[in-house]
Amino acid sequence: MPSQSQFTGRNRRKTTGVSTRLLDKIARVMITVGGIGTIIAVLLVAVFLAWVTLPLFLDAEFGDTPTVTVESVESETLWVGVDEHKVLALRGLADGSFQAIDLESGAVVTTERPMEGRTMTAWTRWPASDSVVLGFLDGTFATGRVGFETSFVESAGQDEVWSSLGVGETRRVGDRVAERIDERQLRVQELAISFDDAIPSGSDDPVLLLDRASGSVLGTTVVLLTEARDELRVVRVRRVENVLTGMTTLRPSRTGVAFEDRPGETPLELLVTSLGDNAMVVWEDGVVDRYNLRRSGGDGLGLAERFELPIEARATTAAMLIGQETLLIGTDAGKVLALFRTRTEDGTGGDGFQLVTGHVFGENESPVTSLASSTRSRLVAIGHADGHLELAQVTSEVSFLPSGREGRLDAVAFAPKEDGLVAWTDGGLARWSLDKRHPEASFKALFMPVWYEGYPEPQHVWQSSGATDAHEPKLGLMPLVFGTLKATFFAMLFATPIALLAAVYSSEFLTPAWRGRIKPTLEMMASLPSVVLGFMGGLVIAPFVERYLPEMLGVCLVMPLALLTGAFLWPLLPQRWSVTARRLRLIGVWGSMIVGVVLGWTMGPLIEWLLFSGDLRRWLDGQIGSATGGLMLLLLPLTIIASAYWFGRYLTDRMRDSSIETDEAAARANLAKWGAILGLGVGVAGGLAYVLSLMGVDPRPGLLDTYVQRNATIVGFVMGFAVIPIIYTIADDALTAVPNHLRSASLGAGATPWQTSVRVIIPIAASGLFSALMIGLGRAVGETMIVLMAAGNTPVMDLNPFNGFRTMSANIAVELPEAVRDSTHYRTLFLAALLLFAMTFVLNTIAEIIRNRFRKRAQVL
Repeated sequence: MPSQSQFTGRNRRKTTGVSTRLLDKIARVMITVGGIGTIIAVLLVAVFLAWVTLPLFLDAEFGDTPTVTVESVESETLWVGVDEHKVLALRGLADGSFQAIDLESGAVVTTERPMEGRTMTAWTRWPASDSVVLGFLDGTFATGRVGFETSFVESAGQDEVWSSLGVGETRRVGDRVAERIDERQLRVQELAISFDDAIPSGSDDPVLLLDRASGSVLGTTVVLLTEARDELRVVRVRRVENVLTGMTTLRPSRTGVAFEDRPGETPLELLVTSLGDNAMVVWEDGVVDRYNLRRSGGDGLGLAERFELPIEARATTAAMLIGQETLLIGTDAGKVLALFRTRTEDGTGGDGFQLVTGHVFGENESPVTSLASSTRSRLVAIGHADGHLELAQVTSEVSFLPSGREGRLDAVAFAPKEDGLVAWTDGGLARWSLDKRHPEASFKALFMPVWYEGYPEPQHVWQSSGATDAHEPKLGLMPLVFGTLKATFFAMLFATPIALLAAVYSSEFLTPAWRGRIKPTLEMMASLPSVVLGFMGGLVIAPFVERYLPEMLGVCLVMPLALLTGAFLWPLLPQRWSVTARRLRLIGVWGSMIVGVVLGWTMGPLIEWLLFSGDLRRWLDGQIGSATGGLMLLLLPLTIIASAYWFGRYLTDRMRDSSIETDEAAARANLAKWGAILGLGVGVAGGLAYVLSLMGVDPRPGLLDTYVQRNATIVGFVMGFAVIPIIYTIADDALTAVPNHLRSASLGAGATPWQTSVRVIIPIAASGLFSALMIGLGRAVGETMIVLMAAGNTPVMDLNPFNGFRTMSANIAVELPEAVRDSTHYRTLFLAALLLFAMTFVLNTIAEIIRNRFRKRAQVL
């Protein structure tokens, strides 16, 4: 295109230069790549979280290994075991002998009978420590250890039989088995058996059943039942060492507990809790007798409870879960029941406890013939009469069924590392390799109430770690989800009205000069680090509020009322001050706030005396006072709003039609109307609270409860300061972007500035205001440091605003650095991160849909 002469006399080209077009293309490509890259990055984060989380929901993997034939003996196989390297198996026989078996060939490496000359009639074994207790025909018993002993030897200097082993190969030499672990070293394993001398039980009758307590601090506690079935004999054996000779002697002390026999029924198992304070006698007809073995308060020894299984089935076998507090009972219906004690409030149990059926699991209908509890977790191996082996996690009730074997499974056992299983069948020794994955994390365990050991009822609980292996992991995510929602609710409850009203005031009523000073100041609040806000909230604000709790309550009640009262008093200023007063409205707002703070602080103790019997903390604990004060406090905002709505609907039109001729008279009428609204709201709230209190309604405990220093109210207040600048800035920009000709048209039609703001400006800017709220909501949902430092970090599900909580983000920040990589705990934390990601994604999607609807509606205006 030819150049044209301009008014300056210079020629100007009408075409776009090459450099400009090149820069435009570069910018377009960079923006496109940046946008697509952002989307891909977000998707990759979601994919990574899902990838780490996925193994939580995969089934366990079993590897079938051929059954090895073992030399048969006439004696019955009572139990089996395996060493941690899965080289040797251990077999306990009914004649009191023990065999070490080579798992590769099935050959019996050695057979030992430590208590020769005594006829064994009862036995018990605790695999965690290889402890074994044997009961004999003459009424005595002996404690000992039966396990494997591992040693490491250098291959140099050994005979040719061992030195010719290749890496990973095993070979039997005498009563030992060697395995080469590298080119220089051999690992040698052999059976190790040691028993103390037999100890009299106090009866000459044969021992029928016995068990030992693993966690007794008074020495070894053994509980026996003899064939006389007259009493339970509790024998506590202490080891006493002679400091001069170094010799150790056993000193038993005996206690007899009356046994309530059931003629015609056969006791199946006798099992003892870890501390030796309770004994469970399981009968074949499914009845469980629980005996109290320790005096506690006014409760004596003896039968504390008789419990019947909740299903119609007969008991076939029983065992104790890890920790020896949960009793497992296998039945002829193929089901396994997990029973444990819970404390009773009504004292129905003889000692204040009662047995409950916490879990019922089992997929196979064939009778249960054997049970084995893992020594590392709450996994249970279940052997069935039809040869099927079942693996179950007690807490989550997740069951797995590997392939079955021919023959009855008479005994099963876990490998010490939980990486394999062995079972004794009619055909020999069956083996499985095992990758259990994460059976304790199921949908039910993560998101549904679970009945944990010792708890009075199913609950949502998060408690990921414990002091011992017997700890039951509690991985319920609902307390974390609840805490996240609770923190967000209180933060938005505090921030939303302040931020939106501040935006409306600054954009519609504030002078440009003041707006230019206040808006940058509020926006600077967004630059405050959240760790600083959390520090201030947890270490400064929370102790201050706790110390002056009545005064702070008075401020929260009186200051909003003082602001509204100041607004109604403002029009009563003399007419000659109207122009000046319009410029000083902000000073009037601050003055009303200061007056409200002073009055509230002064009236706080009076409010505490009137509503809470003079002590708010004791009232919250339920120690003093009626429910009237708390109910009135909760009802007051609702009754004031309801009375304002009633006055506005039925009296405003009458006031307009009345003979109010001057602005001063209208201001006095509005002030009187506000006084009537306030009086009616307070009166109705007090009356309703009194009536509800007489009806037995009490918000304690529940909605109001014990005051904790770092609580949801403190978090809402502190987090609100982090959210307010974001909401305010976006909302103010949205309101300011409304065209001025709409304001002029509304004001020209006779509307007041307030009516223009509420009925014209806010509806048009609704999409922007909603976007501001959603962005603030996303900021509150993902907040970490404030809730970590100011919320108490307690994972409880409690509506009480004076109690703490734990959010998902704070939980991840606290526990992820110490979580074992690829463990169930580690992957569950990533699942929490995935849930947080999904929550924000869903909220933003819904927000975008609603925002578009607001925009379409605003286009009509």
